Amino acid sequence: MFPIILICFIIFVVFLNSRKRQITKQEQEITEQFWARENKANATRRRSLDNLPYITIPEELLTPPAQASEDVLTLYETLRQLSAKKIVNLNGKTNTDLKLAYGAASLAALTEFDENYNTLICTIAKLGKLLCDQSEEKAAIDILLFGIRCGSDITDNYTLLVPLLKETNDCSSLTEVYQKLATLPEGSRKRIKEKLS
Repeated sequence: MFPIILICFIIFVVFLNSRKRQITKQEQEITEQFWARENKANATRRRSLDNLPYITIPEELLTPPAQASEDVLTLYETLRQLSAKKIVNLNGKTNTDLKLAYGAASLAALTEFDENYNTLICTIAKLGKLLCDQSEEKAAIDILLFGIRCGSDITDNYTLLVPLLKETNDCSSLTEVYQKLATLPEGSRKRIKEKLS
């Protein structure tokens, strides 16, 4: 009985050591691949940023409703300030991806463009909520629909807009919203669909 237990124990120890070496080797390969890619990215020369998909805020979205509250006016002012800046949705791209595509020297500018984008979609969601609360449905629809078209994955952008579009029987915009929703990353899409159902 004792030799069988000893043999099983030895086999188990050999298996564990083999598995540990395999995992260590895999981790080492992943680390080496990461650094090789990062080194290549850091050596990439600057490329033109002219062809990026810049977001332009339409002029008609920069005018607040006549009876706008102070909070609403503040958010419209943020939109006005953003309209003079470069805005690009770079969600899903790592710094390494960006450096490989546009050069390491462009990373600071690209980071700024992405921060402007994040400010934009957060401002749109907040503004849409305030406009809904103040019964400014038309303005809310316009601003929230622009957020969707920009690629926003903020849940409020969808949960506020869909009921408004249903109330106004705007089937074409509803279709557009659901088509945009289908293009979002799975985690965001699932979260938003749960809130909408």
